[in-house]
Amino acid sequence: MQEDDDQMPKNPGGDGGIARIRTMKTYLTLWFNSEGAEPSVVVQKLQSMGFKPVKGHYDHVYDWKREVTIDEVLQLCNNVHQTLKGLKVLYKIETI
Repeated sequence: MQEDDDQMPKNPGGDGGIARIRTMKTYLTLWFNSEGAEPSVVVQKLQSMGFKPVKGHYDHVYDWKREVTIDEVLQLCNNVHQTLKGLKVLYKIETI
């Protein structure tokens, strides 16, 4: 897919390139407990929050599609915490 250069801001570095807007993502790694909720239930709850399951180092990703503040990340973390509460799931969150 080709981007329309007229719609993209120019790089202020003066090299004539296109400035890229930094987008952030929050990655979620899960550890399940055999005495807890079924993984499919946990995945469904996270998908309802906007997380997408992925293969690889992480289990889920939330694509902000923009740069975010620490307060916004903390709010998402609070929402994840409330969503997973009582399901006996351990998790790790990383935003980059």
